[in-house]
Amino acid sequence: MNKYKAKKIALIISNETIAEMLENAKKEVKDWMQRSQVNKGMTIGASWNILGCWNFDVKKSLHIVPKTNLIWEFGDYLPDEFIQRFNGINKQELIENPYHQEPKL
Repeated sequence: MNKYKAKKIALIISNETIAEMLENAKKEVKDWMQRSQVNKGMTIGASWNILGCWNFDVKKSLHIVPKTNLIWEFGDYLPDEFIQRFNGINKQELIENPYHQEPKL
């Protein structure tokens, strides 16, 4: 998962889905020693301790930055509906008509 897709998902995702993603990550991560995507200076285990280990309350509102970082790091463990919906989307595909000028030769 890249940061751009994570931010797009963070704008529409519910807290219940984030809680489900965290539970899936807790069960399915095999190697906690992998390098973190959010911060290359730490491992996924350290990232979990910062982002995911606290008791996530689905009733409280969560700021967009921690949501984005959670999804960026553990977004592979989201339900399939989110992964399929945002799979293959990149910034260039979202720009329909880019601005163009003929080069002055």
